[in-house]
Amino acid sequence: MKRDQGTGLLVIGAGGHAKVVVDAARRSKHFERFAILDENSAIWGTRVLEAEVIGGYEHLGRLDPNEWQAVIAVGDNEARRQLAEQIAKAGWQFARIVHPSAQIGTGVGIGEGTVILARVVINASARIGRHVILNSAAIIEHDCTVGDFAHLAPGSCITGRVEVGSLALIGARATILPGCHIGRSAVVGAGAVVTRDVPPGAVMVGVPARLLHASGRRTVATRCGGLLRDVKNKPYRIAVTGVGGGVGQAILRALRLASSDLRILGLDMNSRSAGLYLADVGDVLPPCSAPNYVERLLEIMTRESISVLIPGSDPELPVLTRARAEIESAGIRILVGASDPVDICRDKLLSSRFFRERGFPFVRTVPMADAVRLGDEVGYPLVVKPIDGSASRGVAILFSRAELEPYLAQSRYIAQEGAFPPSWSRRTGGLTAESIYREGALLQEEEISIQVVYDHVGEHLGTFTSVNQLQSGVPMFVDPLRIPQVESVVEQMADALRDRGLVGPINFQCRLTEEGPRVFEINPRFTGITGVRAAMGFNAPEAVLCRMLLDTPVDDVRASLVQPTDWLCIRYADEAIIDRARLEEMGA
Repeated sequence: MKRDQGTGLLVIGAGGHAKVVVDAARRSKHFERFAILDENSAIWGTRVLEAEVIGGYEHLGRLDPNEWQAVIAVGDNEARRQLAEQIAKAGWQFARIVHPSAQIGTGVGIGEGTVILARVVINASARIGRHVILNSAAIIEHDCTVGDFAHLAPGSCITGRVEVGSLALIGARATILPGCHIGRSAVVGAGAVVTRDVPPGAVMVGVPARLLHASGRRTVATRCGGLLRDVKNKPYRIAVTGVGGGVGQAILRALRLASSDLRILGLDMNSRSAGLYLADVGDVLPPCSAPNYVERLLEIMTRESISVLIPGSDPELPVLTRARAEIESAGIRILVGASDPVDICRDKLLSSRFFRERGFPFVRTVPMADAVRLGDEVGYPLVVKPIDGSASRGVAILFSRAELEPYLAQSRYIAQEGAFPPSWSRRTGGLTAESIYREGALLQEEEISIQVVYDHVGEHLGTFTSVNQLQSGVPMFVDPLRIPQVESVVEQMADALRDRGLVGPINFQCRLTEEGPRVFEINPRFTGITGVRAAMGFNAPEAVLCRMLLDTPVDDVRASLVQPTDWLCIRYADEAIIDRARLEEMGA
């Protein structure tokens, strides 16, 4: 049986918002006494209107919840959510504060802890969640839904049948047109007019509202209900290897977008690698082929109290997967799975055999001893590349047996049938050197990249697809698109490896040919555009960390990973200017 509600109002927070909350509560005449709690000891004993700031949150255990109700006067949505969770666990009930000038229609539902300020209008059949702030003169039209911990700023208006997701912020005098859905933790800027659905975490501004940022300052962690901090409320420490290369640096960028609370250790074998100085702490490793590589890695990570290791370079993957048990026995979790799927991906002959035996569209791949026969059977051009290469290093396109001849003695090379889009043939009336090379450089267009992301136990979190244009193996133009016929096949291929022990990210490269999608490269790691994806709202490293460290529900993490299709990326080179003394300290 629910207990009687107390007549005292305990206000949590003593900032500017507390003043209007106390004023509205006093005018409602539902409360006989008021008190405020705030962690700032400098204001203890002062008053906000007629309410005294009696101390910090420890007073929650000293006051009688039967005599008081609580209300949280904190404008930040995520902070309000965390406080509500703590206070509810302490056994407190939450008050609903309604200013007497507010107009509330028939059939309106209002959740506990919600604050409704002066001249708010809520029309018939609207539903308002828990701990919502409806600020002065906000209008909520008929049949609208406002999720828990949302905030509608002064003068904002949501018209009929609008859905506002939990933790969303609708800015002052913003207008949401009928039927629109505002995603969880989204932000609509002041004065904006929203004419279409807004994805979770997006920041929208202008008239009509346009996407300013796909994820804004609200990260996967905060959208899923918690900062990336440990049980002692200290930042988690994450190590990233290979920060001298594009992949490791892309992971660094994604983690910086994820949370300023993370402490990042950058590792590389070259003391002049920029990533060592972009991380919070940097250190130099021996090459992964060195006998003391794992020993040195563990020594550094133990010294820095690392929680999770994220690999950022290809050559380290086979070494790290075989050292996984040793690393985890030191209390450090590592985002790499079993050795079998890593070996399959790293060896293109194994990749081709594994997937073609299962009926998947991986291009025919043979050792150089069989390359002449492959050319006779499928025709030229053929692609030759290192058996375990990446980033287009060592790739050549060969148009005849004569061009193939010099490569036949290369035991570490393989030959593949080409995967070329039909448009390349149409440009020149057939596949020729002119259609594949431009000014002596290999043409790398219409390449489809699909990042499939699993968590540390193999749960699928999300898939991000883009069509990229590359220069020397580096994506310079990234166009996010949904291509269902490709994604469906690739996710099945990823699942086949997941069933063999794959965890974390895996990236597939393919093209759409006249025969359909043809995969030609697979890498069981994050990629050089991981930071681009994160900036667009698909922060895969953070999503995995939320699962590993916070045990965030899978469905919440999936919902927080956004792939916009109305944005694209044009990349450019960047620099890191560092103190000479730091370089010398690193041993350069």
